[in-house]
Amino acid sequence: MKFLFIAPRFHTNQYFIVKILQKKGHNVAFFVRDKNKASEKHDILEPIVIRRFLNLGYFRKIKKLNPDIIVVRDPNKLFSLVTLLMARILKIKNILIYTQGPLCRKQNLKTKMNKIFLTVFKAKWITPVLGEKEKYEKFDKRAYYLPFTIEPIIKSFKDKQFFLDGNINIISVGKLNLPRKNIILLFEAIKKLKNEFPLHLTVIGFLENEKGEHYLKTLNFVEENNLSDIITIKKNIDLFEVYEEYKKNDLFILPSSNEPAAYSIIEAMACGLPVISSDTNGTSCYIEEGRTGYIFKSNDLNDLIKKICLIISDKNKLLKMGEESCSLAIKNHNPESFYKKFMGIIK
Repeated sequence: MKFLFIAPRFHTNQYFIVKILQKKGHNVAFFVRDKNKASEKHDILEPIVIRRFLNLGYFRKIKKLNPDIIVVRDPNKLFSLVTLLMARILKIKNILIYTQGPLCRKQNLKTKMNKIFLTVFKAKWITPVLGEKEKYEKFDKRAYYLPFTIEPIIKSFKDKQFFLDGNINIISVGKLNLPRKNIILLFEAIKKLKNEFPLHLTVIGFLENEKGEHYLKTLNFVEENNLSDIITIKKNIDLFEVYEEYKKNDLFILPSSNEPAAYSIIEAMACGLPVISSDTNGTSCYIEEGRTGYIFKSNDLNDLIKKICLIISDKNKLLKMGEESCSLAIKNHNPESFYKKFMGIIK
């Protein structure tokens, strides 16, 4: 089958989706508005940048490709909306709309608009965010929960090394220029705990502007609080280099607030790390509290510190939670399982 993906860029959370589709013998094309080799991996597929899409040339490009299935990210964006209209004109039967909005949520104006999209374009909806299933039903019968997928990053949990250099090594991954990533909140937690525990924190992320106000603010915080010996910041490194960094660490923390869906959660789990996330991260639903990690109240420093202490105060517990994380990632997020669910939705 021929798949066409439409998205702003080729995000790392789509890398293993493309890889499993190719492994199963499918032809995959990826149209994007932009690409950045500093934060993306293009070894399995080179995304095609579409500069102009409000013309017949773009229509002919889709027609020539003649995809069996088209997956469109964020239908409210003009690029996506135009593509959906063209797909309907071309009578493409299998149209999937992909967003990171929760599957189970309160019915409101936004969900009504979503239903209109599904009806007009005769599409199905997929999301990697489950939402509050205890409170709400899924917003539409044509909507499906499809968790992020990843290959195991470590061959065996028994082979993973912990507490390198005698430290409890913590890692966090996220864009370095966005205030909502709450990197300084994490720095404040490390500052509070550094005299009680032997800690080292590595922060990895994409950085477009090294003179950006928020990035300079994070650097100043490290310097002013004498944390440069226990905090390392790495920017714009290759995807597989990031995975090597995960392997060197013992605990993953995502301090960001209002995060639609963080892929880094399952990257860390696939490396055998316990995970801590804020409660306003869509993929915090991947965490089983007390088993694979903890969820803290967004922007709450004291609660973040409390959840960190629950893990790092007992190294045996940390190891057990890391092993459970690895097991859960293999069970719930492996590419074969993803492929089965994905093709089931299409059929």
